[in-house]
Amino acid sequence: MPLREVLTRAGVKDNAVAIRVQGWDTGRPDPVTQFLSVGRTDFEVVDPGIINYDKGLPIEKAMHPDTILAWAHNGEYLTHVHGAPLRMVVPGWAGNWWVKWIENIEVMDHMPDCYYQTHYFVSGDSPEDPNKKPMMELGVKTLIRYPRDDDSPLPRGEHVIRGMTWSGAGAVERVEVSTDGGDSWNDAYIEESHDKWLWRRWSYVWDAAEPGEYSIMARATDEQGRVQPQTTPNFQRKHFDWIVPEIVTVK
Repeated sequence: MPLREVLTRAGVKDNAVAIRVQGWDTGRPDPVTQFLSVGRTDFEVVDPGIINYDKGLPIEKAMHPDTILAWAHNGEYLTHVHGAPLRMVVPGWAGNWWVKWIENIEVMDHMPDCYYQTHYFVSGDSPEDPNKKPMMELGVKTLIRYPRDDDSPLPRGEHVIRGMTWSGAGAVERVEVSTDGGDSWNDAYIEESHDKWLWRRWSYVWDAAEPGEYSIMARATDEQGRVQPQTTPNFQRKHFDWIVPEIVTVK
């Protein structure tokens, strides 16, 4: 069911800024996970004690027609491990927003100070950055499935470069491929999809006529006009969408 249907029936007021969704699960956040994500241990980690897992979803995203409350999947009730009896689904945003085992939904006139969007799953230049922001919408991504580095050496001739593409802002409308390390780009073919939130397959026919070492790259553009990459590097090393070349040799 769309979350906005529940909120509308509840009579959400115009001054609503966010909804706080709380799960039944409780625990004390382990600082080791933050040390590992940052790659350092020389900074202070906030200890909130034992807390429920919760997220403060901006009202605009909460009212999006594709943001739903799910209790079933593919015709079967959710299992406990997948968040039964009820979980939130937030397309285009990372899984940490998809709160499981929902206990409570609260409409608020301000953005709540939830641990997992104030101190963890945040973007910034460093742990000491005073302007850290919660990570929300994912960037634009492409993945090259063939050829990969370990497919070398390739014989001379035609090869179909293929991969997958996706965006946190909706449908991908263009994929470009480079075989010379980004000096030039050519459009790839993208397969049709009935759902803008799904990964889409793409392909490009490459005539590898000359032997040598090649740097193969791919980049995507989504329906919002965002061109990969969209996410700047951050100290927690999350939401990565940078272009990663595949280095292959043609004999």
